[in-house]
Amino acid sequence: GFFFSIPPRMLTDESFQKIELLIPNQKVLTETDAPFLAKEKDQTNEPKNVVETVTFLSKRRNINMEEQIEKNIKKFLSA
Repeated sequence: GFFFSIPPRMLTDESFQKIELLIPNQKVLTETDAPFLAKEKDQTNEPKNVVETVTFLSKRRNINMEEQIEKNIKKFLSA
C-alpha cells in the first residue's frame, strides 16, 4: 500500500490544496520532516504545525482527521 504525507504548506498553497482533495482519507498522513514545507515559505517547519494541518483537514473533509490519521499510522506501522 501507500500513503500520502501532507505538510503544513498545504494550508497556504493552492496547488497542495487541489492535490489534497484527491487523496482518500484512508491514505492521509501528516508530517513536519521537510523543514522547507512550513505553512509560510520564510518559516521552518516544526512538529507543532501538524495540529493546524489536521484541524484544516478535518474541517475541509468534514470528519475527525485526527482519529483517521491515527488509524492510518497504525496501519502503516503494521505493514
